[in-house]
Amino acid sequence: MDNPQTLEQMLEQIDELVKKMESGKLPLSEHLSLFEQGVGLIKDCEKALKDAEGKVKILTDSQSLANGTKTGDDVVSDFNAGI
Repeated sequence: MDNPQTLEQMLEQIDELVKKMESGKLPLSEHLSLFEQGVGLIKDCEKALKDAEGKVKILTDSQSLANGTKTGDDVVSDFNAGI
């Protein structure tokens, strides 16, 4: 079974794809292929982030039950607000 890529590895691959596409030296068919790969990687990144957010929510919710602090939703809202 293949080892899943980390978010950082996927972001690096996206960066490499963008650099290749920006070179201006590839035929259209290659650009389309690279674009398709990039879209797939972005979807995988979104899934990885959503999974991580779910884990944070579970952990913070269980911790908040123990000590009466913020819920996972509060933490995610704070994160999204840049707090």
